[in-house]
Amino acid sequence: MQSPLISVIIPAYNHESYINDAIQSVLKQSFSDFEVIVIDDGSTDSTLSEIKKITDPRIRLLHQKNIGAAATINRGIDLSQGQYITILNSDDVFHPDRLAIFKEYMDDHPDVMVLSSLIQPVDVLGNELTPDSGNTVHQYWLEWYERAVRNIRQDDHYFYSLLQSNFVVSTSNIFVNARLFENEKKFDPFLYYCHDYEFLLRALQVHRFGLIHQKLLKYRLHDLNTIRHNDFFKRFEVQYAVFHALKFQDLLSHPPDVQQRLSSILFRGLERNPDINHDIIASEKNRLLEQSDLWVKEAQMNARHFEDRLMQAEKQNECFQARIVEGQKQNECLQSRIVENQKQDECLQARIVESQKQNECLQARILEMHARIQEKELHLSNLVEEIRQKDVYLDEAGNLAKNLKAIAERRQEEILELNRRIVNLENSVALHRQVEIDFKTRIHQQSIQLHAADARMVAAENHAAEKERFLQEIFHSNGWKWLTRYRDAKLKFISRHPVIEKAQPVTDDKTYHAVIHHPMKANRPKVIHAIANFLTGGSSRLVVDLVEHLGHIYDQEVMSFFIPSPLAYANVSLHDFSGDITNNQVEEFLKEKKAKILHVHYWGEGDVEWYRKIFKSAENWNGILIENINTPVVPYISDRVDHYVYVSEYARNFAACIPEKSSVIYPGSDLTLFDRKDTPVPDDVIGMVYRLDPDKLKEDAIQVFIDVVKKRPTTQVLIVGGGYFYQSYQAQVAEEGATANFQFTNYVPYAKLPDYYKKFSVFVAPVWKESFGQVSPFAMSMKLPIAGYCIGALPEILGDDEFLGKDRDELSDIIVNLLNDRPKRIEIGQRNHDRAHDHFSVEAMTEAYNALYQRLLSE
Repeated sequence: MQSPLISVIIPAYNHESYINDAIQSVLKQSFSDFEVIVIDDGSTDSTLSEIKKITDPRIRLLHQKNIGAAATINRGIDLSQGQYITILNSDDVFHPDRLAIFKEYMDDHPDVMVLSSLIQPVDVLGNELTPDSGNTVHQYWLEWYERAVRNIRQDDHYFYSLLQSNFVVSTSNIFVNARLFENEKKFDPFLYYCHDYEFLLRALQVHRFGLIHQKLLKYRLHDLNTIRHNDFFKRFEVQYAVFHALKFQDLLSHPPDVQQRLSSILFRGLERNPDINHDIIASEKNRLLEQSDLWVKEAQMNARHFEDRLMQAEKQNECFQARIVEGQKQNECLQSRIVENQKQDECLQARIVESQKQNECLQARILEMHARIQEKELHLSNLVEEIRQKDVYLDEAGNLAKNLKAIAERRQEEILELNRRIVNLENSVALHRQVEIDFKTRIHQQSIQLHAADARMVAAENHAAEKERFLQEIFHSNGWKWLTRYRDAKLKFISRHPVIEKAQPVTDDKTYHAVIHHPMKANRPKVIHAIANFLTGGSSRLVVDLVEHLGHIYDQEVMSFFIPSPLAYANVSLHDFSGDITNNQVEEFLKEKKAKILHVHYWGEGDVEWYRKIFKSAENWNGILIENINTPVVPYISDRVDHYVYVSEYARNFAACIPEKSSVIYPGSDLTLFDRKDTPVPDDVIGMVYRLDPDKLKEDAIQVFIDVVKKRPTTQVLIVGGGYFYQSYQAQVAEEGATANFQFTNYVPYAKLPDYYKKFSVFVAPVWKESFGQVSPFAMSMKLPIAGYCIGALPEILGDDEFLGKDRDELSDIIVNLLNDRPKRIEIGQRNHDRAHDHFSVEAMTEAYNALYQRLLSE
């Protein structure tokens, strides 16, 4: 008999009211190749009887004494036969298409080992919960889950989001490839509440995780939820899961290294975890106290309202009593006249009966009001007790933090021993990096030398005879002897400085020639810009803009690890600092140039070692040190840095900074170059202008353009730029049969970019990381709407996220709707044009940098 594809494990304990719904939700799945393993974990109610009422050959029922949820799930895993394993708690319900959707996702992503979806919280009756239900517990839970989902979409990093909160929520939302348990241990039976969170922390560190953004699980909130029984022990187990599952040795291996700790994903994720960070707990407590005060005041107002109504009812009762007495007197009078007026007597009797009924009804309403007042008083008492209990929990959490600190101190000695072992490994890594840098440097220098040698060989072949005669005359002259002595002395002097490329710089038609726009002033302060490479890009362009617009005030030069040939930018004083440079060489260079300001344009990543040398060299140099953070990375932190400049609020908020010496200066551009003038905006062309490299785009970024072409076949796509993904993007377009709709330009000169922008109807930004990006302001100045993913600084650049999608399908729909609505595109384009000229012009940027330079020089 062939094994089923999916094994569904249902651990059941005391859920007689819900177990039937749970099992039926599995049996009614649209995908049928599965087995159901139901394990009754020693239930004391009628759960086992309810299970036995269901007959289906796919169900395997087991009964055992109570051993806990984690151990029960592990037993189910051992008994499972499927290629995939999923869990359903006995009070939750699967969406009818859950297994089919999950199986299709795993087929498309074979490297994913753990898969989950969004959930739909429901009440005890299975009704979907909404924020306006009036239930404070439900309201609190819905707000927590909304924040968790929002963190996933903002961070775009599942493990980082998991460190903040368990957005998977429940073991019912875990779907795994059975191969995972070959190398990964199962759920920890030591944990009663948070065994799912501890398993996810371990698994997501080493295995690929997937999340389906559909609500495919109904998660039931009720009084028997295990997680609601003891909040303190839940928090205790969360902290145990964090410190037991994560590898803190890497983070703590260099205790004094603040730079390494701040950049660690563990540090930044756990900093936002309310179960770890006491400040977040205190803030939540204050919020609950304020909300509780509002509830108390509301209950008091209701109580006073009921008291007023009760007094009014008592008055009405007294009135009715008086009327009854009056009726009785009339009845006595009528008894003496019963013979003469029988009809009047019957009428009076009817009135008496009616009055008695009204009196009874009023008495019942009075009793009901008393009961409601008692219920409100009981609710107020419960609120007061809950607030007192939370204070106790906070005190216990403080004691737990002290105990953890003591444990950390005891482990410090063990960490120091590990540090000594790691030092040896770091030395080996440093040696390897140095060899790699030397190799790259030699290749770069040899390529320059070969180019120059080719040119010299051509000249030498044409003038060999004449040159030989001329050289013989020079070698025998007295002038040559004096020149030789001068050259030897000069070489001795230059050998103390970094090697500077002496060959004439090579340019081509793609080289941009910088021009200082104003007459130069005398005695200009020297500014040295340090940048890892001077290729075409946003950081290099920022330096060139400062040279062109502030070159008349500051004498500016550039030092770089890599200067391309042909040059990307010409007419800028460049100094080659490649190879094995030393701190003394950089320091002597700064002193020789009499530099007042060293402006470091930092982006970390692969060039962090070169930047570290530059910062170390500046420690003994007496000048102003400015650090530009041009990408969302943790800056190089040092007391020696006088000021940090971030290219956006997003980049500044990405990691901790020093507020008192930090500012944001948006990169500006010469927007006069990007002026549409009278050129009309076309209707059917979309595209992008980027380096097609992994630091900006993902390999599937081209797919959103393909989706638009499928939905709107008349659309043309223009991809401006070259890079790592250039051939891959062309291949993906060819596979979809859409080559006729696409044009790829590869790299183009900066001066020709405006001509390409004029061809766009909509500019698309399908990036996965964006600290600022000048291509977007270029498009805005060209009066174009911009559509992209809601990533990084894009909402900050555009001023809102109206046309930023959360996924590929939503973004393609946004683009198609813009293409079909020309008046809307023209309106958005004009709004973008005004915003770009107000915030992102080169004049605004250089004015801000000039003010910063002047302030630091005066201080």
